[in-house]
Amino acid sequence: MEAQAGSEPVLLHNVASAADVFTGSLAGDLPHGCGTYTWADGSRFEGDWVEGVRTGRGTYEWPSGATYEGEWLAGRMHGQGTFTAPDGTRYEGGWQNDLKHGLGAQRLECANAWQQPV
Repeated sequence: MEAQAGSEPVLLHNVASAADVFTGSLAGDLPHGCGTYTWADGSRFEGDWVEGVRTGRGTYEWPSGATYEGEWLAGRMHGQGTFTAPDGTRYEGGWQNDLKHGLGAQRLECANAWQQPV
């Protein structure tokens, strides 16, 4: 896997695939600060990194077209964020350890209406 810090590519260790690409700030050989990581399968994260882990704010895009934009902690969706499914259905609200948590609202694209989750 190749990382680009400024204009010089940097080899990163412990990555999923040699086809993965990271562009952004590094601390040693780990993503740190702001950067974009693109996996070989087409998944992509753009946002804040702390020692190689998604932490802070950022946007993750799945190959399916689904997206999550919001807060991250220890590599997981955690805090306030918005998940948009490929069909346009959207959930805005709280997240904890990659799961919906606390208050939030879901908009069903086909119904064009908001629902409060139970």
